[in-house]
Amino acid sequence: ASPSRRGGLQGLLQLRAPLECLHMHVFPKYFALGEAGQVLAPDGTLPPVLDQELRQSAEEFLPFSRS
Repeated sequence: ASPSRRGGLQGLLQLRAPLECLHMHVFPKYFALGEAGQVLAPDGTLPPVLDQELRQSAEEFLPFSRS
């Protein structure tokens, strides 16, 4: 999550490089939440479209993490 549009994604991209240099398997799908202050509801929930995207990423991550 980031207050800017691209901050979260840029952070994920910067983290990926050293992890791959350490021969770690990095999940290829990203979920970056830009403008988090405007997107997150006061109770911390996401709008339905983003919630579904995050859930789908998590479902795809589980088999990846087992390999």
